Formats: sequence, structure tokens, C-alpha cells
Amino acid sequence: MLLLSFASLPVSAQSLSDLLDASFPQTPEAAKSHDYCAGRDSAAGFARESLIPVMSDRSGATPAADRATAMLIDAGVSVARASDGEKRCAAVFRKGARLFEKRLKKRLRERSGKDLPDAQAADSIEGIKINLRRLWVLDQAARMAYLDLRTDDSDTAEFWAFRLSVANAVMIDAESGAFIRQVLETFDWVDIERFGEAASNRAWLLVQHADTDVDFQAEALSRMEAYLETGGVSKSNYAYLWDRVAVNQGRLQRYGTQPVSDCVDGKLKLKPAEDPDNLDARRQAMGMGPVADHLAQMSATRC
Repeated sequence: MLLLSFASLPVSAQSLSDLLDASFPQTPEAAKSHDYCAGRDSAAGFARESLIPVMSDRSGATPAADRATAMLIDAGVSVARASDGEKRCAAVFRKGARLFEKRLKKRLRERSGKDLPDAQAADSIEGIKINLRRLWVLDQAARMAYLDLRTDDSDTAEFWAFRLSVANAVMIDAESGAFIRQVLETFDWVDIERFGEAASNRAWLLVQHADTDVDFQAEALSRMEAYLETGGVSKSNYAYLWDRVAVNQGRLQRYGTQPVSDCVDGKLKLKPAEDPDNLDARRQAMGMGPVADHLAQMSATRC
């Protein structure tokens, strides 16, 4: 189960429409299909740095659609500038799109096990369970594709495929967060007794990835806490979300679930934790193994 977040340094939010003229796309779908090659001359003078505030904002003030659009425009301009001729440029974008589509389809097949269910009305427990499964599949496939396609390139077909995967994950996170908020208007939490273990785990994971709204994550954590003693939620899920909220609020984590973003010598290290000498004891109380095993597993996946 991947717990990858697209974390960045917080930057002040800025409206995408204030940064772009009419020659640039304004939505993720338009940005995916935009002809950057035809506008290579105008793109040469475009300051990609102006998109950084939109791309990097995790405060929740910048809509997910704006962040995804900015990520794609940034990549599109970079690829177009580096391409030699309009025809070759177009071929690079076609190749990148195929790479992304092929990888995402593969990951969707692996995660769904069968046809992906259609979205259902969220007016019954059964409908909510079906939607949670659908969003969980999309979430996990998006993150697996992101890991598969990540690259240090900045102007190739592989880079375009990578940015398509990141933008896709950003939009899936936004859809998932909106759905969980809708569910919580009716139910206090997606607990195991009423919804089953699988649905409860999926709801937790989608909240875990809602990093642009830490207040929402904190509210979900509070609702989960009421079910700890009765077994209505997984203790380890609660521990993961406790740490996620703490780190997103600038506090020390408690259970050692949150690593730094970058690998060093093929390994991940933990973000700072409170009382590190007793970290494994706290993890054991939540049904979790030693932190060293946890870091080794994450390092194997992400490094």
C-alpha cells in the first residue's frame, strides 16, 4: 500500500489565470492536449519560474486543477524548447503520452483485478463502499505509475510522461478528498463494523493523501479515535494519520511512519520524532513492527 505524497516547500498561492495569457491552456485536460510545439517561439520567452507558486502550493488555497495545469504547462514548455523542429517536437509529446497511458493502464489492471466500477450515488453504505473501491484503485494506480515514470530528465518524452502521471495523481487526490468529505456529512466515520475492513482502510488511505487540507485530515483523525477501543478502526491506520497530521502541522511525529522525501545512498530516513528511544514500543502498542523494518520496506519501494 503506497503512501506517497507529492510534498513541496509551501509557497504562497497565486492564481494561474493571473500568470497566463490566452495562448496557454487553463485546465488540465486542455494542458494535456495543447500544441506546445506550434508555439515554440513564444514559449521560448515564457518564464517557467512564474509557475512555481502554483505548482508548489500545498495550503489548499490553490485549486488542484490549477496545480495540475501548471505542472503540465511547465513540462510542455520545457519539452518544446528542447525539441529540434516542430515535427520532432510533436513526436516527443506523442511518445510521452503513450508511455503514460500504457503504464497507467497496466497499473489499473493490476489494482482493479476486474473492471473498474462506475461511480455510484453516495446515499447508501453499499454505494459508498463501491465508490471507495473505485477511488482506491485510481489512487494506487496513479501512485504506482508515478513511481514507474519518475525521471531526472526535464525536456524529454519521459519527462512529459512523468508530469502527466503527477498531474493525474493530483486530480485523483482532489476527487477522493471531495468524496470523503461528502461521506462525512452523513457518517461520523467509515468504521469496520458498518462498512467492513476493506472500505475502512480505503477511506483512511484517501484521507492520508489529502495533504492540501490538514484540517480535514485532523478532523478525520479525531473521528477515528472514537473507534480505537472498539476495534472499529485499524490502530496502525490511526498511527499513520496521527503522524501525517503532526508533520503537516509542523510538529514531531509519534509513531515513525513519515520519512523524508529524498533517498540518500538508496535509503530513506525518518522525519523527526518525539522520544525516539521509545519509538518501537509505541509502534508495538499500535500493532506495528520495528521502525527499521518499516524504513527498509519503504526504501526498497521508493529508492
